[in-house]
Amino acid sequence: MSLLGIGQLLGYAVQVEERGEQFFREWAKKAASDELKKIFELLAEEESIHKKTFEDLKDKIGDDSVSGDIPEAHSEYLRLFTGEILFRDEEAKAVSNLHDAVELGKKQELDSILFYSDMQTFLPKGYEKVIKKIIDEERKHYVKLSVLEKKLIK
Repeated sequence: MSLLGIGQLLGYAVQVEERGEQFFREWAKKAASDELKKIFELLAEEESIHKKTFEDLKDKIGDDSVSGDIPEAHSEYLRLFTGEILFRDEEAKAVSNLHDAVELGKKQELDSILFYSDMQTFLPKGYEKVIKKIIDEERKHYVKLSVLEKKLIK
């Protein structure tokens, strides 16, 4: 098994954001009210911005210019985490109602925070602030979804 490079890791982050954006856009289309539609569209747009940030980072750092800095055991964990936990297509397709969509969205935001926190450890110095900003935004997404969930329960 080869070691994961920083470029590959950033590529996984791009995929995570793409899946999140698709998920929120789909639920924006299904929203029963303008308020719900706006919330899901906002979340989708922010995921799109995160994707662009990761793409830009990947371009700046280089595709695999720092390959080998991630230990093999951690490398495999990150591969599995992105493939088996974060915004899995089959999990997203199984969601059939708004409450479950909000629940899955909350779970994915927490998982993204964990992934990006781990990822931050392996990025070259100077990129911590960028990832911290994205982590903070993911936390805000979680709060938005929690507020939405409370409204749905009422």
